[in-house]
Amino acid sequence: MNPVPVTKASLTDDTVTLTVAYLDSLRVGYQVHVQGIGDNAYDGIYVLTAVTTNPTTGVVTVQYPKNHANIAEATVDGRITPVCNWIATTDVEAFIGFVPDSEADTAWLEVCTATANDFCSRRRWENGYNDLLNEAPTSSAFTATVLYAGSMFRERGSVDSFSSFSEMPLGGTLAGNMGQITRLLGLMKPRVA
Repeated sequence: MNPVPVTKASLTDDTVTLTVAYLDSLRVGYQVHVQGIGDNAYDGIYVLTAVTTNPTTGVVTVQYPKNHANIAEATVDGRITPVCNWIATTDVEAFIGFVPDSEADTAWLEVCTATANDFCSRRRWENGYNDLLNEAPTSSAFTATVLYAGSMFRERGSVDSFSSFSEMPLGGTLAGNMGQITRLLGLMKPRVA
């Protein structure tokens, strides 16, 4: 999803209130990435506890908890981006068949999981779907996201696809899962309203 501009920020009684330009997929319970506010008290990844539109002024605000001293409202130039959480690293571990035993492998698995969540949700959004970001919309979208993350994890250090010990040449054709992932995401057919 696209970042939403943040125009004002305040912190009162351990609650951050951000004034945003529009809601664009911001919902209570969503994990969001807040950036560029200019004060470390605001930036980071949080879960939204309130999303409000003032009926009189039309001003849109979002809130999340933060244990910090009060900060008066100020004009800011930041952004807030919803974070997709369709799959977790444990889902990818089940697919690849093992739990990474090094910090480097664990960090790479976390990157692959976050990237797959972002990529798959963005592709569906670009194709007209309006999915929730805190749970996969279908079991096939869940499977596609796991498959994409697992494929990325296995391709680490490879030039064109996941590493294999096969000595058989592929005849110029690359092995891959993108066709299956695309089909599982529901992107091969036009969407009908």
